Amino acid sequence: MKTLGERIAHIQSKTGARCLQDAANIPQSTLSRYIRNQSVPPVDRVVAMAAAGGVSAGWLAAGEGEPAEQTTTFTGLTAITGEPCQKISFDPQYLSDLAGAPAQLKTYAQNSDAMHPTLQTGTLTLIDIEQNRAMEGIYLLEMMGQLSIRRLQPTPSNTLLVLSDNPTYQTHTLHSDEFQNIKIIGRVIWYETRC
Repeated sequence: MKTLGERIAHIQSKTGARCLQDAANIPQSTLSRYIRNQSVPPVDRVVAMAAAGGVSAGWLAAGEGEPAEQTTTFTGLTAITGEPCQKISFDPQYLSDLAGAPAQLKTYAQNSDAMHPTLQTGTLTLIDIEQNRAMEGIYLLEMMGQLSIRRLQPTPSNTLLVLSDNPTYQTHTLHSDEFQNIKIIGRVIWYETRC
């Protein structure tokens, strides 16, 4: 497989298009452009597609080495609640690309359907607790004493939208004097995909 598109197509043949789209958070049209070598995915999407396909990011990006993923099991990860986490295997380069140091990573199991269809109830997530400033993305928040994963979107009018992917949940608009009502625990940098 000489091209990136061929390698992405190889992964798609193993995982299915929907799983690969979900892992990289892209629509079918973007995946098709990648496969036809009409567009080059950014590094974070290459890493996500490699993880979904069980291959190394180096092999997917440049065809280097073998496609088999080399994993290391990190047993030191702890849940946000302080409890030991189940063993999770990651490509060491993948973890480094995501966060740098495992010490700043915590796990959290989504406890509601507020982020459905992106995250199902019980989906295991990896949280980078060093990324705790309000930027656009998916974050673990503490609101009214409860932990919850939501999508944050700062606006030009100095408000912060707290969004759920599930349309049955309300969008909350926080004005600058209300920012203290939420605590940003960290950014969701990985979540398990169930394909």
